[in-house]
Amino acid sequence: EMIVKSFNLNFQELLKKKCTLLYGENISLISEIENKIAAEARATKNLTVKKYQEEYLLQNKDIFDQLINTESLFGDQEMVIISKSTDKIIEIYDEKNAQNNDKQIIFLSGPLIKKSKLRNLAETSINFSCIACYNDTSEQLQSILFQKLKDSKISVSREFINSIFEMNSLNRQDINDAINKIQLIQNTSKISEENLKNIFLNVAQCFMAAEIIAKDNF
Repeated sequence: EMIVKSFNLNFQELLKKKCTLLYGENISLISEIENKIAAEARATKNLTVKKYQEEYLLQNKDIFDQLINTESLFGDQEMVIISKSTDKIIEIYDEKNAQNNDKQIIFLSGPLIKKSKLRNLAETSINFSCIACYNDTSEQLQSILFQKLKDSKISVSREFINSIFEMNSLNRQDINDAINKIQLIQNTSKISEENLKNIFLNVAQCFMAAEIIAKDNF
């Protein structure tokens, strides 16, 4: 199946495809899936992961050709991640050559219309997995937070989760950052509900300040 849902992903199955397109407005989810695919590639296939922006590769087509359309110089297996991908990348991407070598390619993109050449290729080619990453609903985010706290052995009520979201406009990245901080604190002290509220307040404020930078680097 070329079109894959963004939840309950099987990352070993994804790596059986030569290429994956992650696109949509949910930058946090795209980044999360990208990192998990790269980690799986390193752990199970010993792939070397390289990341470039599309604009750089369009300006240096010989580098793109070496990365994508030819075998690795030293026989190393590679995963190439291309961020800010648009339909322009199709002009220099040779699917036949890419299919016949040992490279794996991850295309990262923002929202793509149905007529997009890149999206159309990913949705129809047997060499691709195509994953649309839409913004999470408030209910989805609350469930994610509840489950992550549960996995961290922190028991809270649904009412407490609701109060966190009433206090802050959290997204997936806020939740991941907060959970990382909580797990660090757990090593030395007990987590109270007041601690939790302060942590989520701080990560939301930090994310707002960093969001513009993240979009520029995406």
